[in-house]
Amino acid sequence: GMSPPASIGDLGALTKLDLSSNHLHSIPVEIGCLGALEFLSLDDNFIDQLPAEIGRLGALEYLSLDGNVIDQLPVEIGGLGALKTLILRGNGLRALPDTLHGLRSLLFLNVDYNKLTELPRSVGDLRALKKLRLASNDISILPTSIGKLGALEKLYLGFNNLRRIPASIGHLTALEKLSLARNKLSSIPGKLGSLSALGELDISRNELRTLPDTLRGLRSLHTLTICYNPLRTLPRSFGELQSL
Repeated sequence: GMSPPASIGDLGALTKLDLSSNHLHSIPVEIGCLGALEFLSLDDNFIDQLPAEIGRLGALEYLSLDGNVIDQLPVEIGGLGALKTLILRGNGLRALPDTLHGLRSLLFLNVDYNKLTELPRSVGDLRALKKLRLASNDISILPTSIGKLGALEKLYLGFNNLRRIPASIGHLTALEKLSLARNKLSSIPGKLGSLSALGELDISRNELRTLPDTLRGLRSLHTLTICYNPLRTLPRSFGELQSL
């Protein structure tokens, strides 16, 4: 298959490399020699795996692989300590590596449209993370460690197979937007009411018959979407949601 030439590794001063929308099937190991690289886009190719050497790009801040056919990431990806943005949208990923915790600078992680069934516990170690996109996967369970993402502002979990949400989600005190649309939730943990910064909550298209009284604690909530649920009543305490 097509690949950039090995001599690309000689471009030691390179800080930005955009190889999007080509017909690349692989990336040469020499990519690991680009020690100054800060931006790497490989969107819309036919790449099915990344070389382990990708983990040597210590200066890399932006890595996008949107629209490829990657089903597994090398564990070495955890070596990208400067990475702020990681876009893995639209691949065939079935799991994320445990070494994720090495991405200590990560602010934005997008894994929409993959085949994830669960998340590694180490996802909770992404302490800088502000935005996490996991929509349109096959996730049926969340690790309790997700509650450790103290900086998280936006969490998208729509179009998955979630049957329950861990109570630890109530620890995400910076969370402003939460989408749980199109899952299989029959209940919402009462602890969700602790999210005092939450402005938008989408729990539409689930199997919710009741909502917890504690939702009155969502004092910043301005947009609540609950359509397509088998709800028979609303909690009385809804009258206390002053921001709606």
